[in-house]
This record gives sequence, C-alpha cells and structure tokens, in this order.
Amino acid sequence: MAVALNSITAIVAGVLAQASVSIAPMQAWTPFFNVAGYCSPFDLSIISLLFTAVGIQTTWRENFGAAAAASGTTKNEGGGGGGTQLSWRSLQQWSRGLLQSLRSDRSIIPLGSVQALYEASMYIFVFMWTPALEQANDGAAVSLGLVFACFMTACTAGSQLFRYLSTPSITTRALSSAAILRVVCSAALVSQGIVFMFPYSVWTVLLSFLAFEASVGVYYPSMGTLKAEIVPESHRATIYNLFRVPLNLLVIGALLAKLEVAEAFGVTSLLLALALALSLRITPTTNPVSSAARLPLLRVGQKAT
Repeated sequence: MAVALNSITAIVAGVLAQASVSIAPMQAWTPFFNVAGYCSPFDLSIISLLFTAVGIQTTWRENFGAAAAASGTTKNEGGGGGGTQLSWRSLQQWSRGLLQSLRSDRSIIPLGSVQALYEASMYIFVFMWTPALEQANDGAAVSLGLVFACFMTACTAGSQLFRYLSTPSITTRALSSAAILRVVCSAALVSQGIVFMFPYSVWTVLLSFLAFEASVGVYYPSMGTLKAEIVPESHRATIYNLFRVPLNLLVIGALLAKLEVAEAFGVTSLLLALALALSLRITPTTNPVSSAARLPLLRVGQKAT
C-alpha cells in the first residue's frame, strides 16, 4: 500500500507541478524574489511539507531506542584505560572480520561496483535529462512536470515487472536476482547508448529515458535482494558506505567536466557497460527470491520508486 501510494503521489506531483507552472509566467517582485512560473512547484511543495510536518507531529511516536542501550555502560569505564584497550581490540577484530568477508565472498566487490557504476549513471541522468530533452526539442520548452510523471509511471511499471520476473508461474520460471540485474544493466546500457547516438531526436530521447526509468524500477528491488543474499549483516553498513565513495566521485567528476549532452550519455553508457561486465561475476549463494524481497523498493530522495 505504501509503495503504491508513493508512486501515485509522485505521478500526481508531476502533473500538479506542470499545471502550476502553466498558470502564470514568472514575475520578479524584487531583484531577489520571484513568484509564479517555475517557482510555483516549489511554493506548492511548502504546503505539502507543512501538512507532512503536522502529520508527523500528530501521528508518530518518538523512538527512544532500547532502554538497555540508552543506559548501558562498559565494564572497563574508569578502569585506567581498559575501556580504550577493549575498544581498540574490538576495532581490530571488526576490521579483520570485514576483510575476511570481502575475501571469502568474491561477489561482494563486483556487487558494490555494479551499484556504484549503475547509480552514478542514474544520478548523471538526473542532472542531464532536462537539457537533453530541451536540446532534442530544438530549444523549445518541454513540459517537465508531465515528463517527470511519465518517468515515475515507467519506474512503477519496472517495480511490478521485477515482481513478475522473480515469481514462478505455470508457464514461466522465476529468474534469479543476479540474472535480473544483468537484464537491467543491459536495458539501461541500450537506452543510454541510444541517447548518445541520437541526441537530437526528441521522441527517441524521451522513449529511451522511459526505458531507462523502467530499468531503474527493476534495479532497486533486484539490488536489494542481492545485497541481502551476499553482504554479511555484521558489516553491511560499512560495505555500503565504501562503495558510495566512488559513486559520488564519478558523479562529481562528470558534473565538474561540464559535458555536453552526447558526451554525458557517452560516459553513462561506458559506466553501464562496466556494470554489465561486473554483474557477470556475481554469484549469490541463494538464488530463490524471498517474498519479502520481491516488494518494490523506493529510491532515496525520489527525484529518486
């Protein structure tokens, strides 16, 4: 229910944003303050955020955590440095365990690398889809709100497609999450490659972007399932954070390079080609997809399911 509501909200938000932009052109009240036009969606978001704040304040309860964790103390506190020694020893053991996990399962590094490469291409897309469509439309204005709503619809359809691919039926056999991830990387590579080769055809660019958004909808639940199968829970947060470093560096580097549209999607195509190659090295120990893992996952800060 929450996933469906989130998807519907994103689609409606795109339509409302476009409608608000169309009501009146942007006007400057002061040299530093503008209203209407492209400012309208941001003004509407203030109302949404206020309702959200009221809802949180009136319906959510504070999570104070476990009482034992809140008041817990170590045996060596105040014991002449014993606590520090224990903490250092624990850190050494934890570090050895992390290295052992990375060495013992050779799928962890390829999986993290695929995540960094795919999501880097996705975030570059976030910054470039608007100029790409405007360039393909000969510089004319594009209904960005409606396009965003179409993107969210495609992403939602991708989430449902993952559920279909990962669920066995009378006529079809369920695919493993690793196989689905390879299909996702292939589809994303083709869609971005088309934009790289044909950046001036507006319908070609738009349809390619919709295909990419559908692949994003499939990507998140498949990646979430593989993480649960491959990455040990004891070091999960640390391993995830390690691979966020190259992800951020790739995105920042692409933005600082001030690439043209075709160049940017050439870079994303290269990243996705590398992701596809590395996905072939992922071999999870358990192939069946659990019913919990089949649930579509949401993008953080959904631009971004």
